[in-house]
Amino acid sequence: MKIALIGLDTSHTVEFTRRMQAPDCEEVQRVNGLKAVSCLSFVTPFISRKVLEERTGQLRAWGVKVTESFAEAIDGCDAVMLEINDPAYHLEYLKKCVNLKKTLFLDKPLADTMQNGKKICGLIKKYNLKVFSASSLRFRPQLIEACQKMNNPFLQVFTAL
Repeated sequence: MKIALIGLDTSHTVEFTRRMQAPDCEEVQRVNGLKAVSCLSFVTPFISRKVLEERTGQLRAWGVKVTESFAEAIDGCDAVMLEINDPAYHLEYLKKCVNLKKTLFLDKPLADTMQNGKKICGLIKKYNLKVFSASSLRFRPQLIEACQKMNNPFLQVFTAL
């Protein structure tokens, strides 16, 4: 599956790509069947130009085309990973992706505000998109314990949206 990455302001872009295709990635961490083929790069308040250039260099070393054009970034991909650290951009880029009819990963947090979270969930439902969003915090014992105390916590969250 060919993956287009949107955003370089989070280390996740590099780390997910490492696990897809870095030659030195340990086998136990490798994700087979995925290949990052392109990445949309742009400046946000979360990244300096220096770090952006370092990450760009690393992705290119692993064979990823880095571009500043959204159309180029998504050309020929099978799925999109929205890897933007600043959640204020999530709704904007999700809107650009809705007509692609491609599987999407939307890195956490889902949105910058509850209102935008509702809009994102509304678009996902309206366009019947296949979207996954998660945080490693889902494995924290405190969160697991809190969810176990609720009757169907996920249904309660999505009903609220």
